[in-house]
Amino acid sequence: MIDLKAPETLGTQHNVSAFDCGQEPLNEFLRLHALDKQNAMLSRTYVVTSNAVVVGYYTLAFTTTLQTETPKKLGRGMPSVIPAILTARFAVDVAFQGKGLGRSLFTDALRRTWAVMQTGPAPVRFFVVDAKDQNAKTFYERFDMIAAPQNPMRLYLSYKTLRQAFDGNSDPED
Repeated sequence: MIDLKAPETLGTQHNVSAFDCGQEPLNEFLRLHALDKQNAMLSRTYVVTSNAVVVGYYTLAFTTTLQTETPKKLGRGMPSVIPAILTARFAVDVAFQGKGLGRSLFTDALRRTWAVMQTGPAPVRFFVVDAKDQNAKTFYERFDMIAAPQNPMRLYLSYKTLRQAFDGNSDPED
């Protein structure tokens, strides 16, 4: 029986040694760097476990993006440097791929971002991802993310889209 736990912050109690998403840089990050980056307050990694073994994770970090690098409809009228939250890493173990875990994890990342946008320590305007390949880009586009004009693998989601998704509100004046 598969017993998946809700996403929680990565800790020393989590078994990361068997994690394999099929992409060694993502496996290595989880095993060797995620906890150190988190302890250094550079990012935060959230994990889903099954029987105490990590089967999926994502990492969030604060970042900035240049107004000139954002999609025109999102960057218009913004300052030259715009605060954002970046999904720095995102992966699901091969044994759990294709079962909806990725969608659930990504939705959790969006909910956490929306919470930061509403009440966080500092405001952010965008949720940003850097797609590693075309399959990842296609996945993110299903969430209405918009590609940057100069870098089609960098995708953006504005606070307006998140507000509409989580609050059901849309204010055309924003």
